[in-house]
Amino acid sequence: MLTPEDLARMAQLASALEVCGHPKPGNVHRTSDFPDSTFEQFVASTIAIGPAMLLAARRGFSVGRGELSRGEVGLGGIMREAMGETRRWQRDGNTNLGTIL
Repeated sequence: MLTPEDLARMAQLASALEVCGHPKPGNVHRTSDFPDSTFEQFVASTIAIGPAMLLAARRGFSVGRGELSRGEVGLGGIMREAMGETRRWQRDGNTNLGTIL
């Protein structure tokens, strides 16, 4: 049975695999950085979003069980937390906003 922890790890794994894809013309990947964004920053971002993804998964499961309404999930706050942690752990901009959204 799928758990919130599984779902959070899936989000992290998807984010990590996306940046590891090769080749990705015009994008950061394992053999190509941008001047202001590196592969390592993207990898750090995949780990940094873990707690926020777990919170989102737990709240989503709570909605599914009828313990929370969709309006009580606080998705905007969870997204802000994920972006804050991304910036805290790699300090150079938006490396995973698309994933968070």
